[in-house]
Amino acid sequence: MTLRISHGAPLICAILTLAASSSWAADQPAAAKSPSKSTHQVKKGPFKIEVKLDGVFEAREMTPLSVDAEAWTKLTVLEAVAHGTRVEAGQTLVSLDHEDIDTTIADLEAMQKLSELAIQLARAELKSAEAELPVDLAAAERAKRVAEEDLKRFLEKTRPLSQRSAEFALKSAQQRLEYQLEELKQLEKMYQADDLTEETEEIILKRARNDVEQANFFLETARSRTQETLEVTLPREETQLKDAARRQELALEHIKASMPLSPDRLRLTLEKSVLDHQQAAERLKKLKKDREAMAVKAPTAGIVYYGHCEHGRWSDSSGGKLTRGSSISPHAVFMTIVKERPIFVRASAAEKDLRRLKKDTAGYAVSVAFPDLKLPAKVESVAAVPTADRHFDARFSIEAGDDAQALLPGMTCHVTLVAYRKSDAVTIPASALFTDDADERKHYVYRVGADGTHQRADVTTGERTDDKVEITQGLLEGDTILTEKP
Repeated sequence: MTLRISHGAPLICAILTLAASSSWAADQPAAAKSPSKSTHQVKKGPFKIEVKLDGVFEAREMTPLSVDAEAWTKLTVLEAVAHGTRVEAGQTLVSLDHEDIDTTIADLEAMQKLSELAIQLARAELKSAEAELPVDLAAAERAKRVAEEDLKRFLEKTRPLSQRSAEFALKSAQQRLEYQLEELKQLEKMYQADDLTEETEEIILKRARNDVEQANFFLETARSRTQETLEVTLPREETQLKDAARRQELALEHIKASMPLSPDRLRLTLEKSVLDHQQAAERLKKLKKDREAMAVKAPTAGIVYYGHCEHGRWSDSSGGKLTRGSSISPHAVFMTIVKERPIFVRASAAEKDLRRLKKDTAGYAVSVAFPDLKLPAKVESVAAVPTADRHFDARFSIEAGDDAQALLPGMTCHVTLVAYRKSDAVTIPASALFTDDADERKHYVYRVGADGTHQRADVTTGERTDDKVEITQGLLEGDTILTEKP
């Protein structure tokens, strides 16, 4: 292969030579002349790390108050003690309107009495129904049997006999007419041959003719009755008897089918009535208990605070007012009885301060209201898990003497803790400390010699603040270092 070098080859060679020289120089520990950079002379002196937090004074003994009504939700205020009032145990704090609940309790008590009577009647009805079922079944079976017997008797005996009677009546009427006609005919012949007077003949013949006329009418009537009996009366009676027999059969089937259902229905109705009665009794019991809870009295002596305290923050569901006509929500804390002493300080610590808040770490709290009042404070506890805002709940015990009588729970303060203190610490500016790129756990500074040259020096660090770092190894008092990286 032939290597061709262009006109720029001398420049490239010069650059490569310079780069190699720089790399070799960087690997050599030889001191370099320090340019004009800012320096810092290392000294020993007091070094203190403080943690500053905003806190609030909180009572150790607080009794939240709520009306824990289970069945009654209408809680209307008539009168309430004012926020900040000092009260004694047993003192009435809030008067609530109880007219409606008293009326409801009275109505429910009356309904309970009626319910008890209804249950007694239902039990009696069930008992009667259970006793009547066999009787009703026997009656239905008997009625079905009678209806079937009546139908059978009609078909086998009554109808044939009635039909024959109707036919015989028609036949008798025909025979009577024949007899009367024959008798009239014989009379007419006889009277033509005898010597009777004409007047007597006329009377007898007239009677005979009348008998013929009556017999003729009776025959006509017999025909009509016979036709009606055969075509209307007997078919209708047969249909009625068949319908009656069928109805009794259906009635018996219905009774047999409903026998187990009817008592069950009554029994279920009774059970439901008993359950409703029990539920009403339970509601009545709860209402009476709610009525007692509506007499809000102070369980202990202390100061009345409207609302409730949670992690040092006060919130009030009543909007800060418990005036006549305002409402209270059941189970919601609307008032708290606070004991003035003992008190502690609660604060919210940022995650960066968490490692410095060790138990019994000492400091002081300064009231915002009384800045001249400085109270000794110690870390009492710190929450292991953060709150929703990624802060940690911290509690501090304080020594509140006679000079702190004016401090009340709810007031704010500033807490200052001395997390670290050393009287002869070697410290340097944070800007003068550098981290090894290859190992971030290693730190170093640039020490300046007497001739003005600087040289890297590895150091071991201790505690630090935002602007200072404690050096535990690698520097001595009187050393001079660069505050900027050369």
